Amino acid sequence: MELQKLALSAVITLLAAVSMPIYEAEAKGLFQKDVILQKTSISSSIKPLRAQTSQAYTSEAYQLLERGLEDYKANRIEAALEIWQQALTLYRQNDDPLGAASVLALLGRGYKDSGNNTKAIESWEQSLAIAQSIPEQKLIASVAFDLGETYFKLENYTKAIEYYQQSLPIARQLNDRTLEGSNLFALGDSYFLLEQYDRAIEYLEPALQIARSSSDRQTIGRITTILGGAYLSTNNPTQALVFYQESLTIAREVRARPAEGAILAGMGMAYYMQGNLTSAVQSWQLSLPILRESGNLAFAKQVEQMLTTAVNNSSMNKPKFQ
Repeated sequence: MELQKLALSAVITLLAAVSMPIYEAEAKGLFQKDVILQKTSISSSIKPLRAQTSQAYTSEAYQLLERGLEDYKANRIEAALEIWQQALTLYRQNDDPLGAASVLALLGRGYKDSGNNTKAIESWEQSLAIAQSIPEQKLIASVAFDLGETYFKLENYTKAIEYYQQSLPIARQLNDRTLEGSNLFALGDSYFLLEQYDRAIEYLEPALQIARSSSDRQTIGRITTILGGAYLSTNNPTQALVFYQESLTIAREVRARPAEGAILAGMGMAYYMQGNLTSAVQSWQLSLPILRESGNLAFAKQVEQMLTTAVNNSSMNKPKFQ
């Protein structure tokens, strides 16, 4: 029936909306105050510069770079950008490609955080080209990931996938499980939004394994939510329910109410596809008040329609789902 088709589409759309990718949060975390020069990030590629700058020429460029980092960590983005531009000029004057590539990468991060995606992409593309010419693998992987993330934000998922695919094999080569998991999640989410659900599952399942290995409950919750939607979209309600049950538990643990409402709606669809009308009705009845309080009124109305259909079909053996 057309109603069921529309409702399924609405469920998938809402699940995507409430399951914002954790890989972005991870990427930003790499630049937070306590870890800015420790974890896999652009900044970690700059570490070798300390020795180089002290031996080859004055340390002025590196001092500027670190001053910029301090401003960046203090959320003084404009000040950081100005200082990094000065450092970039010095690195270029001294013909230091790694220094220039590293500062360009940081400039990209600063421009993105200030909302200038065009300048961010321009800086990162220059950084990536230099890093590839050296080559500097860690920087390539980090910048390619950031480019992918930016194109994802711009909803250019095909372009985002191109960059994630560049970053992923290097992350594996470097045995960087955090960056590998982030790329896998990013790829899976991108394919999901392109409605290529089999490809989404291909990347999301190994991303889930990595998340489980680190016991990251919120990441596990987000991945299982999207996997539930992917399996629902490939007409595999049984497998969808396996993932939805797990994501529902985590959504309740972290009190993510919008996600809880969407997951319950997805579970209702899965039960309905199985012909389990009782469980479908129970899931939708739990979902409705949460959807309403979250402001998802249009979707709540569709769930109400599905709930009415399920109740009316309660005497049937199994409803038709087309």
